[in-house]
Amino acid sequence: MLLHNQQELATFEQKSIMSYPESQGIRPPWWFLVITVISALPALRLPALISSAEGEAKVILWLYPLMLLLGCWCAWRCYTLERKTMAWILVAICWLMTVSINLIITAS
Repeated sequence: MLLHNQQELATFEQKSIMSYPESQGIRPPWWFLVITVISALPALRLPALISSAEGEAKVILWLYPLMLLLGCWCAWRCYTLERKTMAWILVAICWLMTVSINLIITAS
């Protein structure tokens, strides 16, 4: 895509996601905040999960809270940048991580 003059270049940069300032991001609704916080709460169970795990499951459990909190933060950020579909996908991945960790603990 060739831009012919400075005005077209400035218009393109304003529409680009790379130049999207945080101050122009939308504020996510309160219910998305509630869903995101509820999705991150299972990370607080780390001490109970570690004590009930055996063997190789402990290594995965140490990474679980970090992955869960990072996933929820990224979902919040995506919603702020009007990437709502990606935000919902990340929330679903957080829930799937929680389910898989519970399956690992019950299997060991």
